[in-house]
Amino acid sequence: MHMKIKDVIFVLSLYMMTIIGLNSCTSDTEYDSQSGSSEEVKTPVQNVSLDVEQIDVTLGSGEETKKLSVSFLPEDADVKDLMWTSSDPAIVLVDQEGNITANNDGEAIIYVRSRTNPKIFAACNIIVSHVKSTGVTLNMDNLELKENGSFKLIATVYPSEAYFKNVEWNSTDENIVTVDKGNVIALRTGSAVVRATTKDGFYAECTVNVSPSTDAGYMPYPSKEEFDK
Repeated sequence: MHMKIKDVIFVLSLYMMTIIGLNSCTSDTEYDSQSGSSEEVKTPVQNVSLDVEQIDVTLGSGEETKKLSVSFLPEDADVKDLMWTSSDPAIVLVDQEGNITANNDGEAIIYVRSRTNPKIFAACNIIVSHVKSTGVTLNMDNLELKENGSFKLIATVYPSEAYFKNVEWNSTDENIVTVDKGNVIALRTGSAVVRATTKDGFYAECTVNVSPSTDAGYMPYPSKEEFDK
């Protein structure tokens, strides 16, 4: 039986629609001739960028930790496996989620790279400083001690937000007075000045006058010169 022309056209139309439908279904797959199966084609990252190129962080401000945000091209990339690194972890640490933590003054560069193609990367420069001290005071300006006497000096660093609150202690004459973490010990009769200095160079002083001990059995400490003989 002979088919009419319009029937032939109808059959051909169905055939073409079927072919087009099959092509659209397999456009995102790749056929494996050996296994007879198809695998989805992954779209790799072609470019990465960070939301900022530079961040200034101040230690003591309460904002020592920040999160970097990364963008991808193309936006619908399937493979987004990234690796985060810091050029100087002693200054700035970064975890694998892009969270940075500033630790010390200085500069460090944070890199984010594609693990599948390390040549694709972005970078952010981190500059770290600290809230500086503006002064320091001691709980005493003058001390009167007997030989073998002691006293605890307390240093207060200003402002309260200053990042480095520790001070360096020293005595102008350790034969007469020694000091360790603010603990003053009078060794011999005489005078010496105890100084507390902040990391930023500010200092406060206390003059210590040492008089002879009233303890009849007390023997003064030998001086360094006498001890070395």
